[in-house]
Amino acid sequence: MPWTPASPKRVVLGLAGSLVLSALYDAVPNHWFEDEFEHLRLPRWFRPLFVLAKTSAVTGLLIGLRSSRLGRLIARALVAYFVLAIGAHVRVKDDPVRCIPAVAMLAWSALAARTFPIALPTSV
Repeated sequence: MPWTPASPKRVVLGLAGSLVLSALYDAVPNHWFEDEFEHLRLPRWFRPLFVLAKTSAVTGLLIGLRSSRLGRLIARALVAYFVLAIGAHVRVKDDPVRCIPAVAMLAWSALAARTFPIALPTSV
């Protein structure tokens, strides 16, 4: 059976679902998250911003299923977000293995950005 890529809707819904889980993880106080923030030398007041950014991204991706322009914009914003996440790991000289989740999410976000159709102008 030949390999076929996942449907665009599945790519977007999967990305949105993983961001929901990530936002929930960020929202619930736990020592792993605190340790990671300390390791990356991020201020504690960033925590609510992470939850807000991920929740907003999920909302934008889901609305993007109806409005491809918004979906593309949000997916591209996620690409920038995960580039910054990788940069945070590089800044503290993490082993490359610690960047794997951010790299995977970067790739997933880039794939999602490509799944939204580009509306071509119609002639009158």
